[in-house]
Amino acid sequence: MDDDPQEIEPEGFSLLQNGHRDMIQATAFNTYGNRFASGSVDGKIKVYNLHHDGTWNLCDTWGAHNSEILEIHWFPPTIHPNLLASIGMDGRFKIWVEDPTLAPGKGRRFNSHNNKPVCELRSVARAPYLSFSIKHNPETRHTYLALINRNGLLIVYENEEPENMDNWAELDSIKVCDKPARGEEVAFKVMFDPNLEPCYAAIRQGVQRDALGVVVASMNRATIWRTKEISHAVTLGASSTKEFYRAAELKGHRGLVRDIAWAPGSIRGFDVVATACKD
Repeated sequence: MDDDPQEIEPEGFSLLQNGHRDMIQATAFNTYGNRFASGSVDGKIKVYNLHHDGTWNLCDTWGAHNSEILEIHWFPPTIHPNLLASIGMDGRFKIWVEDPTLAPGKGRRFNSHNNKPVCELRSVARAPYLSFSIKHNPETRHTYLALINRNGLLIVYENEEPENMDNWAELDSIKVCDKPARGEEVAFKVMFDPNLEPCYAAIRQGVQRDALGVVVASMNRATIWRTKEISHAVTLGASSTKEFYRAAELKGHRGLVRDIAWAPGSIRGFDVVATACKD
């Protein structure tokens, strides 16, 4: 069996017999569009490869979470071509790396590390993560991870070693909204600015060129957060850290904000952000 994905010209739709035992809740293509992952309420992830004959063939299936999977994303190929991340209702964020030396279809190709992910972060206060976003800067080699949980707590982590995806340091945490009531319908989403630098309009208003940007949907609000450098006096001089502040609020929503998207292409001089609301 040839398990290496190939690039071909698309010739129509492909209907996959996915094989999940329950509803699919998360899907993700890799950067090149030749690998596809699906996550289900059954807690399993399946990865498919696009082959030279135009068909999508199952590469592997494994039990990733003890409950339903909410989101999955491939890492940027500048870090690693075959890194996949997921969150589930079990309150855990996990990173899976493929071992191409193992045979496909055996359930071990992405969890060969003693049947465990290469990294696992657990949510606090029994509030599961509901959304996450990943950003990598190939110039500084820093990777950023944003996670938001059901209590409205946004946590941003930083990794300075792309060779070690288990080494995450908390950059900042923000309470983006009041804690929803027990049993209340919730909606939370987070997404990094996909551009390497802020747009020209933001820079003219004083935003630093190396500032991070993130758009957050929290219940019936959508807000944009950016970082600024904060100086701290220490014994032998001074140090600085990045801290987030609310840069803007996208008003006009009259219901739960279900989804958000930040368009690439800040070279246009301004940002374009889309939101989808229950109203």
